[in-house]
This record gives sequence, structure tokens and C-alpha cells, in this order.
Amino acid sequence: MALIVQGKTTCPICKKVIEQDDNTVAFSGFIANDADPLSEFNDSAFHADCFASHPLAERCQEVYQRTRSQLGPGERTCASCGKPIDDPDDYFTLGCLTSDEANAAFQFNCVQLHHSCVSSWALLGDAIAVLRENLKSGALQGNAIDRLLAEMEKEAS
Repeated sequence: MALIVQGKTTCPICKKVIEQDDNTVAFSGFIANDADPLSEFNDSAFHADCFASHPLAERCQEVYQRTRSQLGPGERTCASCGKPIDDPDDYFTLGCLTSDEANAAFQFNCVQLHHSCVSSWALLGDAIAVLRENLKSGALQGNAIDRLLAEMEKEAS
């Protein structure tokens, strides 16, 4: 979750300091793609009124809540073997790659796997191809995407 230091943290929308009595809205990092319009909300805090007036506020809330509900505790099921993922050391997720439902990467949002099942995941090759294509086109960007792709390619070899 975004760290809010009242009296010091600045609202990215209005550029004013968030004071102790201000109503706020805050988000953890929830979207891996730096090119996604919603990435501006990653790990950020806002005055509640500023956020509510932002044109992407409703879409942000929708994607954030969906991502949290799909990746939250008790919701971790391996897409490869279908078993629950209980060990945090054996957990791999693609997270939220994009909020764009028309992007082919959208189908891989919130995929969760046992780390030990990544190499046997039936859609691993397809996911790698889609991520590569999106990186090449610029539709996906950022270190998180680069790390995911590198890990997936390592498992595929």
C-alpha cells in the first residue's frame, strides 16, 4: 500500500500536500505494465476528491478490486495442476499485465502457478509469445514485465 506521510506526501493530481484530516484513497502496486494508463495509480495516494474527479477513477477501482480479489489470500490456485498454492516460496504470478481487454495479454492477467509448475503450464509458450510481441510493440513496458518474461523463458528452456 502507498505510504502516506501526512503533512509531507503530495497528491499526484493536485500537487498539494495531503494533510492529517484529508480523506484519502491509496493503492498498492497492482499493475505490472508501466505503459498502462492505470500505472499512474500504482503505489500512490490521492486526496479522495481529486481521485474521484479523475477520468480513470472508476476503471482504476474496478481493475484494482478485481486484481486484489483474484490474487488475494485464499484465492491461489495453480493454473497448471489445479491445486491450491499454499507455499509462498512455490508461488509465481503474472499479476495484472494490462487493463486493456482488447490486448492479447489480458487473458494472462492474474494467472497463478506453483513455481514448480511453470515449466509444465500448457500455455507457457503462448504467454511468452504474447509478452514478447507486446514488449516489441511497446504495449507492455517496464522492469516487472522484463523480469516476468525472463523467468518464464528460463522455465521454458
